[in-house]
Amino acid sequence: MPKFCPAQTGSRLEKVLRNISIATFRACQCRDYARVDLRIDHAGRPFVLLEINAMPGLSMRSSYVLADTAAGYGFAKLVNRILDVAQKRYPGINTA
Repeated sequence: MPKFCPAQTGSRLEKVLRNISIATFRACQCRDYARVDLRIDHAGRPFVLLEINAMPGLSMRSSYVLADTAAGYGFAKLVNRILDVAQKRYPGINTA
């Protein structure tokens, strides 16, 4: 199945998808980063596809990195952002 990133959705559907993703992330008590797999049925109703991937791949061809690139960030910035979020959760751990 081909990947389209960013998806061609209107701003209203984009907001619904974002809200579903955030709610799923929080309901599953994920930390730092995750990928929520969404689909839209023939009637236009979005739903979570079976899972949330709490540790999605970070290879240069992965969906997570593809989405990050489409949003205008680079790979290094993505990895550093994940590390920054994790370090805020564990402020006493020295990374040096």
